Amino acid sequence: MRLRYSDMLRYLYMSRVATGEVMARTMAEWRRGASACQGALVWFLRDLWPGAGWGAIDALGVPKAAYFALKRVLAPVAVTISDEGLNGLVLHVFNDGPSVFEGLLSLQLLRHGQTQVAHARHVVQIPPHGSVEVRADAMFLHFMDTSYAYRFGPPGHHAVVATLSEMQRETLISQAFHFPVGFDAVTVADLGLDAKFVQKPDDVWAIQLQTQRMAQFVQLDIPGCQPSDNYFHLAPGSARLIKLHGQFKSGNPKGMVSALNGRGSTKIGAIG
Repeated sequence: MRLRYSDMLRYLYMSRVATGEVMARTMAEWRRGASACQGALVWFLRDLWPGAGWGAIDALGVPKAAYFALKRVLAPVAVTISDEGLNGLVLHVFNDGPSVFEGLLSLQLLRHGQTQVAHARHVVQIPPHGSVEVRADAMFLHFMDTSYAYRFGPPGHHAVVATLSEMQRETLISQAFHFPVGFDAVTVADLGLDAKFVQKPDDVWAIQLQTQRMAQFVQLDIPGCQPSDNYFHLAPGSARLIKLHGQFKSGNPKGMVSALNGRGSTKIGAIG
């Protein structure tokens, strides 16, 4: 309530991503093989009128944070993370396709959203219309309290990043994040978040993003255009290329980028 009256914009930002986070976690629980959940309901596709609503898109047809959260967790090939308490974290890889999927699963543990304290890789093969589970602890050569359930002193890491990529080209397919001590309550003055417009050979516009520190719930605001993904986490040292759909207002590429754990918004850079 204090935040609602002291900083309305941040309150609205957090409210938008909270609904998407709840939907994503519910769908992830439903998808995992060992779950007893028999289904989940998305109440509305579209809001009936402007304002807060149950829809995945708003009354004007613009995708909301919940839409992108559902899009990621319900992708035909995807990875999610479940917290099993004292049993650590479990990575779930899904394949809804008609053929076997072979990919590379990597796991990173990051301290203070910047320093990598552990890294592991694992080859996975998922049968058609199936899923596999990989225990995070089993990916390391020694014990790692990945879920921070044992509380042996201060947390050794604050973020866990699971990345699923193609075997040959290591192209990013899906990514899942887990924050053992919760999302950052305190904002950082400079995350090192950098975004630039790029134009691909097929005349498709995109935004190239990278960050020096973990950026949570990155939001792209591009007047006249809709990004292919939005309200996503961005890990340090990684890069994302987000395609744009639509036409820029006034014909010039302009926009802003922000993150929930960063202060303020930053203009997206000139054409790269």
